[in-house]
Amino acid sequence: MEENRQLKNGQLTATVLKNGALASIKAGKTMINQVNGNQLDGSLMNLYLRVFSAGQIKFFIPLLGPKSASKLKIGNNQASWAGSVNGLNYQVELLLASNVWFWTVNLSSKSAYQADLTYVQDLGLGESSFVESNEAYASQYIDHLVIKEAETITVCSRQNQSQSGEHPYLQQGSLGALKSYSTDGFQFYGTSYKQTDIPQAMKQADLANQKYQYEFALTALRTPRFKVSLQTVRKTFYAAFLPDQPSDNQQKLFTAERLRCEYEKLINTKSEQDWTTQSPLQLKNSVLSGWQLTDAELQQLFPLEQRKQAEISSGQLLSFFDQQRHHIVLPEKEIRQERMTGNVIMSYAKVEAGQPVLATTQYMCGIFASQTVFGNTNLNILSTNTRNALNVFKASGMRIWLKIAGTWKILTMPITVLHEL
Repeated sequence: MEENRQLKNGQLTATVLKNGALASIKAGKTMINQVNGNQLDGSLMNLYLRVFSAGQIKFFIPLLGPKSASKLKIGNNQASWAGSVNGLNYQVELLLASNVWFWTVNLSSKSAYQADLTYVQDLGLGESSFVESNEAYASQYIDHLVIKEAETITVCSRQNQSQSGEHPYLQQGSLGALKSYSTDGFQFYGTSYKQTDIPQAMKQADLANQKYQYEFALTALRTPRFKVSLQTVRKTFYAAFLPDQPSDNQQKLFTAERLRCEYEKLINTKSEQDWTTQSPLQLKNSVLSGWQLTDAELQQLFPLEQRKQAEISSGQLLSFFDQQRHHIVLPEKEIRQERMTGNVIMSYAKVEAGQPVLATTQYMCGIFASQTVFGNTNLNILSTNTRNALNVFKASGMRIWLKIAGTWKILTMPITVLHEL
């Protein structure tokens, strides 16, 4: 299989990477997603399956991309992913119409399971140059309307920042029942993701059920729990696009009848597909983070009498200064704050006007160099810039991987970080 494949129908184009993740979804000149997927991390767009035992979460898996074990099948305007985990068989199908696309998940198992599904889509809803220049800025201009009717939830999203005179609109929902939703990546991933690499939403019974318009536009929709057995269970999510919604975002623009009609039409006209396989290099992004220091270990490293201006919240020590003017930040602080603790280092102690300086930014989450520059920070960039505040993608910046017992692990949160002021 070549590096990527494209699915097309009308104005819609979906690019599928070799690792089985979606690189992007575009409608004409409009970039639907916010961040392009890559071969290491996969994509923010995904579907997550959770399986329960005795009312507790037994496990969860993403169904697409490098963290899944899916085999990929490609057609002209459709793709499907299939796999099995713990005896539970699944198939995910993506079908593209001219301005609507559907995600259908089929599940079956010889053993009876309780499960639910979570559909996740990051949103840019703008021209690529607009979205990719500042994802947080683009997010703040996306207006979400959430409509709850009976057992359904519909999220309507409009880009309020004009895109060549137009305001792109996306409506998302399900052809079946939905129980909860969220609208921002900070809700879905949570600040703890910087340490665990596990979306916070996967540990929660329900999504936030709150409209949040912040700096990481990402919608998530979750089904109620359902039974999986020998008889196949089918769940279908949809996304419907309009290039322009000139009026305020006050109502949904696609009816359930229209969407079901479009879906049935696609089901009856499916094309032939050819099997492909994912890349043989499947780095699962298994993380290696530092442990929490005990009081005795903390006392040994940083004696109490040498700490100054200690930051304490609810009895928990978060950070402090030492006698050498070092600022010590503990993981307990990092997982509470929305921004990563960072440090800029430069090649010269003194900066003179007109003299180029080699500089880079380091972040506590295991980013050892981000946007390394020499002089001009816009033109002379020597390494990529880590843009996401939650360290979701690991392909940017300089990282360190360790191979332990045959498994690659990426360094993320240390036990502490020290800054010299």
